[in-house]
Amino acid sequence: NIEEYRTTTGYAMPRILVLMDEFQALFNEDHDRRAARESSVLLADFISLARNCGIHFLLSTQTLSRIRTGNFSVNQSTLDEMHVRIGLQCSADETEKLFGGIFGKQAYGLMGSQKGSGVLTKNDLKLPPCAFRAVFCDKEKRAELLQLIEDRYSAINSIEGMRVFRSDTVPDIRDGMDRRAGSSADVAKGIPIFLGEPIRIGPPVVLDVNRRMRSTLLIAGGDAGMLDSLVANYMFSAFSAKDRQGSEGEALYRVHPTVYLCEGRAISEDSGSELLSRVCAGRHEDVRVAKSNMDVLRFLDELYGIMIERQSSEGGPYQTIHFVISEYQWMDAFLAIYERRDSQYDEELGGKRVEDDPDAMLDELLNSLSRPASGGDVRRIEKLERLIQRGYAYGINIVVGTTDFASLRERLYDLVPNMQCRIVFSLSEDDADRIVRGALGQMETLRPNMAIITDGRSEPEIFKPYRISTI
Repeated sequence: NIEEYRTTTGYAMPRILVLMDEFQALFNEDHDRRAARESSVLLADFISLARNCGIHFLLSTQTLSRIRTGNFSVNQSTLDEMHVRIGLQCSADETEKLFGGIFGKQAYGLMGSQKGSGVLTKNDLKLPPCAFRAVFCDKEKRAELLQLIEDRYSAINSIEGMRVFRSDTVPDIRDGMDRRAGSSADVAKGIPIFLGEPIRIGPPVVLDVNRRMRSTLLIAGGDAGMLDSLVANYMFSAFSAKDRQGSEGEALYRVHPTVYLCEGRAISEDSGSELLSRVCAGRHEDVRVAKSNMDVLRFLDELYGIMIERQSSEGGPYQTIHFVISEYQWMDAFLAIYERRDSQYDEELGGKRVEDDPDAMLDELLNSLSRPASGGDVRRIEKLERLIQRGYAYGINIVVGTTDFASLRERLYDLVPNMQCRIVFSLSEDDADRIVRGALGQMETLRPNMAIITDGRSEPEIFKPYRISTI
């Protein structure tokens, strides 16, 4: 209670006045049903409890009739708890809605026609209304007062720290990085991956990649542009973290690229994502990009070897490596791992044919004795599974993205539980809920620039992935 706080401590905790002009727009379900309903619940709590904490609301609107007859989520019981009422030249019907059945007709009779005329009651349940005229300033006086305000407060940066949420715009990733850098919130030690802006006023949606907690990421949805944006944000964040470290920290033991990128479209087609290419441009020492199916297997073998090497070391420190696999359904080598036919690429990787080397033939025979009846080589499946399950503890994080949910369901579905963080978009309700528990009922409210994320520990959250304006 603010009064008790002032009495007990001797400090004058300031009161807060929240002004909401045309407040009904926030509760319009035709614009955003989820946001409108959540806002209605929050406002009800504020109106009931916040005044004890010195927080007060002033709501203004040009019409109450539309709120009661339209598709608005704000509850009448919430508005009924606001007992100070002001009406300015209202119609009879509006006046009765504002001042109630007891004082409505009396208030309407007091409505004047002059500029600034209005009716006020300090308690619509107990006190009769009274007429008044709002203070009016002529142009000269208004200019004088505005100049006085400017002279007194011009040194204060009112824009710094101000945040405006717009559902139809997408913020730049650097805005999120700057906001996080200026926050006093406790940030886990690790690599912050900036993914987007939440659908509310709140901190950026950030994935902290560190060795203490699995931070593998699965991205699934039907929009290739959205997938590219999320993968680009991930890699841009990883590169930016490396740049911020400069000659300190991980730079002392950095011997591998920061990102190993396998992009399915770039391997199966003439060109891949333009956005990913721009993010990687000029980063020759920081990224290795798979050019062929053999490179995909080579990356997997190399990263698994790094993990095994680190397991036998003294525990670090380790350079953080990000293994990013985007649109895997277009990579035959990746699919071959699950179809147990990746051995067909081993000849090209080894540089000679097995049948031309007696020792290699003997090794192949011995290996085949430990294979399942299908005859496929399961070793790379195990490598991938172990990297996903334990790689994070040795500084290797896995990111898998696809726009083909059918391929995910057929080949990778058993690995979904091991992908700690998951993002879905442009999927059916049922498909999204298979990946993100709790997404059911939320997909229909998503706009084209929105996605749903979960870290496996908290409730799913809707957010807008960042854009990268310039690189």
